[in-house]
Amino acid sequence: MKLWAAGEGTTDIGSLALGPMSDRDYPGVLQILVGLAGVEAEFIGGDKWSSIPKLRVGSRGRDAEAHTVRALRLRAKEHGADALVFIRDRDGVKS
Repeated sequence: MKLWAAGEGTTDIGSLALGPMSDRDYPGVLQILVGLAGVEAEFIGGDKWSSIPKLRVGSRGRDAEAHTVRALRLRAKEHGADALVFIRDRDGVKS
């Protein structure tokens, strides 16, 4: 299974947060949790949550979050991922 990851930063999604040009390769919490769940998967890419455009006229609160998840889902599909997995930090602390 091919997965697309999203999270706050390197703690969440490892070197995927550094972008495709990075020569570093290390897992984040999300990759480790997927592995511990016994899912055989390849992470084909990922995005930092902050890199997804969120401003949408008339959107507030949860609507903006839902828009971001839909944008991530589309991005994952465009890259050939079978699924999107993400971690969202709700306490406001950035990793």
